[in-house]
Amino acid sequence: MEQKDIHCKKDNIKIRPFYYKGWFLFLLNSLIFLFFAWILPIRFETNDDILMLLISSGDYSGIPDAHLVFINYIYGILVSHLYLFIPEIEWYTVFFIFIHIVSLTIISFSILNSKKKTAYKIAFTLILYMIEIWIVLNFQFTTTAAICAMASVVLFNYPQTKYKIIAVILFLLASLIRFEAAFLVLIMSGPLFLFEYFNNPTIKLKQNLILLSLFFILPVTAKYIDIKIYSKDKQWDMYKEYNFYRGLIHDNPNIVSEKDLPETVYESDYLMLRLFFPDTQIVDIDVLKSIYFKANKVEFKQKLINIYYNVLPYKFLLSCILIFSIIQIFIIKGRINVIILVGAIGLFFLLLFYISIDATLKPRVFVSALLAFCWLLFYMQNNNQYRNRLDNIGLIFLYIFLLIGSIYIGRRLDERKTANDTTEQESLIENIKLEKTDYMISFGDALKFENYSPFKISNLYKKYPFLTLGWYSMIPFNKNRLESHTDIIDKNAILISKDWATAALPNLRESIKLHYNTDVEFTILSESKHYFILRLRKVN
Repeated sequence: MEQKDIHCKKDNIKIRPFYYKGWFLFLLNSLIFLFFAWILPIRFETNDDILMLLISSGDYSGIPDAHLVFINYIYGILVSHLYLFIPEIEWYTVFFIFIHIVSLTIISFSILNSKKKTAYKIAFTLILYMIEIWIVLNFQFTTTAAICAMASVVLFNYPQTKYKIIAVILFLLASLIRFEAAFLVLIMSGPLFLFEYFNNPTIKLKQNLILLSLFFILPVTAKYIDIKIYSKDKQWDMYKEYNFYRGLIHDNPNIVSEKDLPETVYESDYLMLRLFFPDTQIVDIDVLKSIYFKANKVEFKQKLINIYYNVLPYKFLLSCILIFSIIQIFIIKGRINVIILVGAIGLFFLLLFYISIDATLKPRVFVSALLAFCWLLFYMQNNNQYRNRLDNIGLIFLYIFLLIGSIYIGRRLDERKTANDTTEQESLIENIKLEKTDYMISFGDALKFENYSPFKISNLYKKYPFLTLGWYSMIPFNKNRLESHTDIIDKNAILISKDWATAALPNLRESIKLHYNTDVEFTILSESKHYFILRLRKVN
């Protein structure tokens, strides 16, 4: 809706309606977010956040710890200390929700109080909440960092210095949560800063450049501190390097097949690595490096094919956005503005293509880039009130984009409904009694804590404690508990899905035989429709 100021006749002062004010929008967004979280309901997308939450709460690590691996140590100090004082509150989740509500308030406030056309305000407000619904369905630290960074960029374009300072702080916070996501949004917002500079003659360039430089200086300094903290501890330093190369292999579409492995790597060991269950005493840092460098020898022409397969799932959304963007090129005023818009379109697709060459274009990364690009398109809209044919066509494609986005969200909801019921895992685990010194070992993502409420993860872990490898492979928290496959033989138990068991178990047995000259057999302790709980026993 258009902003309508109410005139006070006595003092001749313009008074904005309450529904345009920040405090009201904060309350409204709190209610909207909580409604989304309840009705959808809110869940973590993957076990990445689950495992970082369990580190910060101290349930996996023994005591609340700030080594959250993917999240900066500085942020980890804040969250882990709150768990020390009030462990009953799931601070990891609560902080993320607060960041989302604040960010939504800043962005929606800027949309409603702009001088854009009513139809565009409605369209982009709906796009904002459509993206937020998707984020709630797939709650994750990457998208939390992205929307926080987006709110920071939005706030920085306000003329008041105090808002720019708050923007710098918000961006620092975003970079602490996910450095790469924050800078993805910042890079995508580069054309916006140029647009503001060329279209606002009153802008204080020197002051803006100083404050804008802090967008780089503070996060990079915090990143440096994080690196130094990890490097001072030999175990954490080794783990960080190990996890870096492990991530390059698991998230690499160019990864080598079993036939093209380096001569020093056994096929069974490689398959266990791909299934997130490596023996870190065998598949060490040198082995990971040899696999990665072998994969990286793929010709560039072959890598370009990855772009097609990575972008394919988003083809309809991208088509609508591209058509709308092209229409804006013919509507926007000023040659410089046209050049900036063309550059922004090119930058958006270039970033997506660049990510796709050597990695998987995950939905959370795509949504982060899309959020920044949509805001840029809205911000560069003409403020005039006239309508023409091209303008109407552009609006049509915006609403088609909303429709397609809604279909994507509907499919995600269906996927959640068809996911395995967690009660199957619960009843399966409760059917067995492990020794006090034993652990449940989750093979891959067999124990799907992400299907539970993000407010109850710590309590669930106390009820169903487990150890895991995956990106926890070689993490210091597993020391003397799960450092190699030998730590499973004749103790502990493995929870594994039946889908994975066929490929995994023969290779696990072969790997143990090759490296430890030990024959093992698998005893089924408990079984359900989709899962086994197994014990590895040494064969005499």
